[in-house]
Amino acid sequence: MIKKYKLELEMTDSNQNLRPSPSWAYILYSAMIENINPEYVEYLHEDGPNPINQYVLIPDRNNSNKIEWNVNLLGEEAISQVEPFLMKIEDIQIRKFDTKFTVVNRSITDAVTESDIAEKHLTTGKAVLNVRIDFLTTSSFKSNERYVIFPSIDLILKSAVSKWNAFSSSFALDDEEALQQMIERTRIYQYALRSNSFMLKQARIPGFRGYIKLYSTGPDPMIRLVNLLLGFLEYSGVGIKATLGMGGCKVTLEG
Repeated sequence: MIKKYKLELEMTDSNQNLRPSPSWAYILYSAMIENINPEYVEYLHEDGPNPINQYVLIPDRNNSNKIEWNVNLLGEEAISQVEPFLMKIEDIQIRKFDTKFTVVNRSITDAVTESDIAEKHLTTGKAVLNVRIDFLTTSSFKSNERYVIFPSIDLILKSAVSKWNAFSSSFALDDEEALQQMIERTRIYQYALRSNSFMLKQARIPGFRGYIKLYSTGPDPMIRLVNLLLGFLEYSGVGIKATLGMGGCKVTLEG
């Protein structure tokens, strides 16, 4: 099971010079893990894929007192451990900036199972050749110990496969030859990207924001598999540090 949550937060102790940014997702994540089971927090800090994807959006740049906190929980354990906090929290204290956010609205915007996703993309839904990915928050990859600040097909699909395999309990994608064929048969045919950085503690992580459009060719089953992998990124986030606020994205199967 996957659940998507959206919390609308308003800064109640407003400092006129204080402007929240998507990088504040890390601060909210820190506040969240302070309020859940410490043993589960230890599990979250272990190496490997994390079942939480969360990021912050600023819906109205002219009213920076309000932000939108999006949290995706992947798997029953993540839901059982984190959902009580998300559904009951009323205020979040941001000690670093001596301010406070009040929850003014909250909703569960989506709830799907692994079989729902597989059925949609692999059987009942249409195989879609054109896919658009909007990078809503700073996104980046790491290759050969260096940050990669422009998306490529191989990094996107390899990231998607890793995240899907960490979530899926019944349908692992471990065919390297099939993955290579998907990479070779998919291309970026349009993009509007800009360099962007994400502040994490005292580090500035380079990345990008904007959108890309992808086009895939090949047999119907392969197209469907590409659709599944790219569509899953909307739940898992794309690239690195998706648990800490990076890699938030919207995926549109255009036709």
